[in-house]
Amino acid sequence: MLRQAGLARRLHLAGFQAVFLGAVNDARLAKAAPEMIDLSGRTTLPEVLGLALQAHAYIGMDDGLADLAAMAGTTVIVLAGDDIQNLSVAAVHERLPPRIIRHG
Repeated sequence: MLRQAGLARRLHLAGFQAVFLGAVNDARLAKAAPEMIDLSGRTTLPEVLGLALQAHAYIGMDDGLADLAAMAGTTVIVLAGDDIQNLSVAAVHERLPPRIIRHG
């Protein structure tokens, strides 16, 4: 949870607005970073598509939201790991070929 909050803070300091999308029970993650707009459990798929069309990038797990953002043409950074504390960037989907970047 702290890594996501740290990422949201760094994005905020760089001039970007982080938006948290997820299920209602994921809201505790968003609360760790007050700079983030928390839309957990409050968006429909068409609304997520609208956000993706406006976003600079989508950063998240390899799930349906990542697929939707990729279909919208948004740069997608997929996080993967055996648990939430050991995440690494698994792939970056953009107009360049995907690549695997390992951390730790």
